[in-house]
Amino acid sequence: MLTLPNILTLSRIFAVPLLVFLLWKPSWFDYAITFGLYCLVGITDYFDGYLARAQGAVSRLGIFLDPIADKIMVAAVIIMLVSTRKASGEPVIHDLHIIAAGVIRIGINPNFPNMSVRNSAGEWEGFDIEVGKALATAIGVEIE
Repeated sequence: MLTLPNILTLSRIFAVPLLVFLLWKPSWFDYAITFGLYCLVGITDYFDGYLARAQGAVSRLGIFLDPIADKIMVAAVIIMLVSTRKASGEPVIHDLHIIAAGVIRIGINPNFPNMSVRNSAGEWEGFDIEVGKALATAIGVEIE
């Protein structure tokens, strides 16, 4: 169902190649355009949810695509900043494994908002945490 909120969500996904292209070029002007585009995309993230609720147009497609679009956009920017050496790789590993765990979680059950909880010892445990640990181990990063 292509409603205005879903079109806004899809526009965020289609903006990712442009963001990647602009981040690949090293000029300050391209970075300024990228920043503006990223801000515009962030605003559409707010408005797609607002419009869906205000118009009563919340759809299963929107519920599924919205978090995926967010993760694709953030992951693409992080990967480009690391690959062009504008950001260090180690601090963003944590962010990338959380994004990967979220995508896997959404693929399994898009209606389940959070699968991580604190146990009786006050430590975080759950699906997101376990996937994150597995991904970190696979790339050789030790987690306490």
